[in-house]
Amino acid sequence: MTSEPSIHLDLIPAFGPRLISAITREEMQRFLDKKAQTHSQSIVGHMRCYLSGIFKMALSDGAVELNPTPGLFTPACKPGPEKLVMTKEQIRVALEVLDLRERLIFRMAVFDGMRPGEILAIRLGNIKDHSVHIDQRVYKGNLDTPKGRKGKRTARTVALSPGTVSELKAWISSLGDQSPNALLFPSEAETPLSRDNLWRRTIGPRLEAEGLGWANFQVMRRTNASLSHQAKIDSKVAADQRGHGLGVSLEVYTVSDLEQKIAAVTRLESEVIHTVKRRARTNAGQFVS
Repeated sequence: MTSEPSIHLDLIPAFGPRLISAITREEMQRFLDKKAQTHSQSIVGHMRCYLSGIFKMALSDGAVELNPTPGLFTPACKPGPEKLVMTKEQIRVALEVLDLRERLIFRMAVFDGMRPGEILAIRLGNIKDHSVHIDQRVYKGNLDTPKGRKGKRTARTVALSPGTVSELKAWISSLGDQSPNALLFPSEAETPLSRDNLWRRTIGPRLEAEGLGWANFQVMRRTNASLSHQAKIDSKVAADQRGHGLGVSLEVYTVSDLEQKIAAVTRLESEVIHTVKRRARTNAGQFVS
C-alpha cells in the first residue's frame, strides 16, 4: 500500500519495459541523482530501498546473476521544509479548542507518541487500564499491521498518560457499541475514520483558527520526540513508546517495560501541563503587582 504507488509513478516510467538484467548500477545512480534535484532525502532514500528490494527478489528468482544496488547511495537532496515543533503553550491552546474526540486523538499523538493510522485502528478490546495494544493500523482505508522499527511491521504496547486515560474513559462511555471488537473512533458506517477527512473537517479548522493550522500529525509526532528529549526521558524508552529504533545493540538487548513507558508519558504530560500553569500564575502575579 505504501511502496507500490511510488514504484508505479517513479521507477516503472524511468526504466520502462526492459529486462532487469539490462539495468546498470550507473543508470540507477543517475536516476537517483536526478530525483535528488527535486525531491527530499526521505523520498529518494525510499526509491533506493525499492530498487534494492526489487533486485534482491530478482536475484533470488534467478532473473539476474548479481545485485548491483549495494553500490547505490542517496545523494544530497533538495532541502526539505523546516521541521516545525509545537511549543508547550501551543499544545495548551490546542487542548482547549478541540472537542473531546479530537482532543483525545491529539493527546494520543502528542503525549503518547502514536501514529494517526494506529490511533484510528484501535479497538476497545485492546485498551487496558494504562496502555493500549497496537496490532493494526489503517492506511488509506485499509487495515494492516503497524509500522515498527526499521520499517518492520510489528505489534507493540503503548503506555497512556493519566490525562489520556481520563479523556479515554469519558469518550468510551459515549460510544453506542462498546464490544471488544468495536473501533474506538468509528465513522458513521462503523469503519475506521479517514485521517484526511478528520483533519479537513474538524481538527484542521479548529487549529487554523488559532494560527496552528501547520501543526499536522507529522508535527505532533515530532513534538512528542522533541518534548521527550527536553524532559530528559530515557531515549530508549521514548523510542520504544513511538515504535522507533536506536541501533542494533539497544534493539536486541534492551527492552522497555510497561512501567517505564507509563512513567515516561506521565512525566511528559506533567512537564507540559505544570509548566503552563506555573507560567500563568506568574503572569497573573505580575499583573496584580
